[in-house]
Amino acid sequence: MILGYLFMPSVSTYDTYIAGLKAKDRSCIVDLYDDYGSALYGVIRRIVTREEVAKEVLQDTFLKIWQRGDTYDPNQGRLFTWMMRIARNTALNRIDSKAYRQMLLRDSDETSEIQTSLSSSTTHAENTDLPEHIGRLETKYEEVIRLIYLQGYTHKEVSDHLGLPLGTVKSRVKGGLRRLREVYSYVSPSVSAIIGLLIIILT
Repeated sequence: MILGYLFMPSVSTYDTYIAGLKAKDRSCIVDLYDDYGSALYGVIRRIVTREEVAKEVLQDTFLKIWQRGDTYDPNQGRLFTWMMRIARNTALNRIDSKAYRQMLLRDSDETSEIQTSLSSSTTHAENTDLPEHIGRLETKYEEVIRLIYLQGYTHKEVSDHLGLPLGTVKSRVKGGLRRLREVYSYVSPSVSAIIGLLIIILT
């Protein structure tokens, strides 16, 4: 998966999310969006090449997470894995829809792009050498990027772990992503574009 998302929330955060979903707590879905929206958008964007459609799919994904929250069983897997499965299935259903296919057929170049994206999506992570590039960032950027995108911390958990204000953590995440985007603009333009989208989402 692009950027190697391996989300492993702390036990307290994990339990809070599960309880909030089952209780239909609106603040829970907002917190989930803040913490995981960019990661799920990355999953969707690898499947849905149209930016405006990908954003709609992300909204549909969180609506389904909200509606199905009481069906989540922690014994069947991690919360993020469950949400990622919903995001992926929602995205696949969208590109399989007649309306989406007709939209792509109106633009032959776009049709070629979606075929290329789908055929290569499973190999992006292996070819991007993400940990190596993260290791070359300034320390202040490296530590937050590594914790969030390689070790699965949320922004709040990084704030607590490093003793930094939440605003500083978010600022450093954006700064680190900008520098990674510059690196990947030469190594892999497609990954660079996705990193750019993450920056927009975090703004």
